[in-house]
Amino acid sequence: MKKLVLAVAISAMSASAFANTEFTGHRVGLGASGLEFSESGYNWDLGTGLKLEYGYDFNHIFGLNVSYAWNQDDVSLPDYIGNVDYRARTFKIDSDIGYAFELENLWLKPYGAIGLAYVNDEVETQNNGTFSGSESTLFLGLGVRAQLNMGLYADLRYDMPSFSGVDADYLSFTLGYRF
Repeated sequence: MKKLVLAVAISAMSASAFANTEFTGHRVGLGASGLEFSESGYNWDLGTGLKLEYGYDFNHIFGLNVSYAWNQDDVSLPDYIGNVDYRARTFKIDSDIGYAFELENLWLKPYGAIGLAYVNDEVETQNNGTFSGSESTLFLGLGVRAQLNMGLYADLRYDMPSFSGVDADYLSFTLGYRF
């Protein structure tokens, strides 16, 4: 009987090591980031790039996020400019505010975000050479993060910064692990 009780206790402890029901913790993810600029009626799809993120959830409501995304694509601009090779590197730090709902083996957190974005971009034209610049701005975002109790998560997010009168739309999907 003692061996049976000991075996049940050991299996319960090992199962609890895999089922993390606490929402607080660090998380790291890798995903895809899409970037689009719009200005004066023109929209430029700047392609899909990679995104690396780190986050920390303080509780069910507040989280901190740091991300780095790089996008690159050939873009067709108005005739007087022609085709360009565009590269953007974006660093963001923000806080997400929402509520994580617990659903059996899943947490679901819809949230809003506010933060600071820094972009460093480079445009290489066929006729006019290479131009580069950088800028920082505040941004707002919306997202939803689904997280399994074992720590795997998926995050779908839409951020809206504005750089020098040019509106930017970042759409990203990230997969990661919270530990």
